[in-house]
Amino acid sequence: MGGQSSGCAGGTFVASVVFGAVHLGNAFLGQSASSADGEAVFALAFAFALGWYYERTQDLAGAAWIHNATDGLGTLAAFVMSVL
Repeated sequence: MGGQSSGCAGGTFVASVVFGAVHLGNAFLGQSASSADGEAVFALAFAFALGWYYERTQDLAGAAWIHNATDGLGTLAAFVMSVL
């Protein structure tokens, strides 16, 4: 059982690094490099936290809900900032 747990942790780490790296691509879509860097670091940490949550609870729907709620709050914040 220990091998399975470390395999999940390793997979979570790799997926988190890839998720963070993909967010660096926003610099090529018009976002400033420093902003994309910050987003990539947040994405890496957030993905690792969601992976940790899933490993502890086995609740994929909960992890997806947290991800969607975070995306929704970010979109709402960007909209509010654009209106102000």
